[in-house]
Amino acid sequence: MISCDYFVFIITLSSATLCYSFRNSYTAAVVDYLHIYEDNPEDLLKKNVDQYLQFMRNASSQNADIIVFPEYGIVGLDAMYIAEEKNSSELTKYGTYVPDPTQNIAPCDYLKCEMCKEHLVNLSCAARANAIYTVVNLPEMEFNNDTGETDFHNTNVVFDRSGAVIAKFRKINLSQEPFLKAGRKIVTFVTDFNVTFGIFTCFDLLFRYPAMEVLSNPEVTDVIFPTAWYSETPFLQGLSIQHGYAKSKGVNMLASALQEPYYSDGGSAIYLSDGSIAEAFITNKRESRMLVNDVPIIQKRAIGACENLNKGIKKPLQKGEYTDIDNFPLNRDGTKGYIYEPLGKQGKTQTRICTDNEDFCCFFNITVDSSSVTTADYGHRISE
Repeated sequence: MISCDYFVFIITLSSATLCYSFRNSYTAAVVDYLHIYEDNPEDLLKKNVDQYLQFMRNASSQNADIIVFPEYGIVGLDAMYIAEEKNSSELTKYGTYVPDPTQNIAPCDYLKCEMCKEHLVNLSCAARANAIYTVVNLPEMEFNNDTGETDFHNTNVVFDRSGAVIAKFRKINLSQEPFLKAGRKIVTFVTDFNVTFGIFTCFDLLFRYPAMEVLSNPEVTDVIFPTAWYSETPFLQGLSIQHGYAKSKGVNMLASALQEPYYSDGGSAIYLSDGSIAEAFITNKRESRMLVNDVPIIQKRAIGACENLNKGIKKPLQKGEYTDIDNFPLNRDGTKGYIYEPLGKQGKTQTRICTDNEDFCCFFNITVDSSSVTTADYGHRISE
């Protein structure tokens, strides 16, 4: 015989599941974060985690389902410089062990996670207290049984609403981090609002593995992208690269950037699968900003604008703050070895550019809107 209490529990659980099943959107928060610097690692971790906890509370009060923080947000770029020098004793002060996601451990239950550092425990407890999926980036420590030494990874940790670690992605394509150990695995995770996320970090965006391979899973419709991107002209401006990926692949993308204009770091956004930008922020001021917006839940990835040019979506920016973008300091990428050709400033032109030996050519059909033309020179280039 089934008890009445048991029967009611089953009905309640089914109702909750149905509620999530019929949602047509979720609420996302991404943080463009200005790291707080402190000489003492303990003070540094505490002050930055305290800031994170406040953002988590604010996001929860706005009914956010998920919040994403940037690469190196908690420990700052100083930890990356320590990684360059392979100072293991110093890295240990910033790092923490992270439970294997298959164990479904919440560091908040500290008796089950005795090797977890305090900052990981506090983040787990905050995810639980605010019932919010949380993505943070931090140095992860891992004991290497083969060498008997401790390895360090640049790791994104994903907590679910109970504070349990349900995924961790170790950055695969390291940049100026020679003494961190690269990850190898593509990582995805599923939420209770029926969205399958792919996840990777900063420099990974420029490599097929993982940025393209993660999409080999047809269930992946949304991508999480913590970054500490150094924007450079003309090819590597952060917001442009992010938007290009989201638009060309037809995915929703949550991009959270470390904010430090002195290093040309910054630029966070919520991109939608139809090619539009739900919300974006970039500034030359040293300040943090949290973006919150609803994101449509899609059953499959959209046809990317770059994959089908005839169906390219031309939606205007819905929200965004670019008032300081002209003053945002950009680095300059090396452009030696490229071919330049000026573009006409009126009408429609076709331009043909080839390398000297004619082995490789590009053809461009260009339409110029005369109402938006300035006196600046225009050009395009291909590598020799």
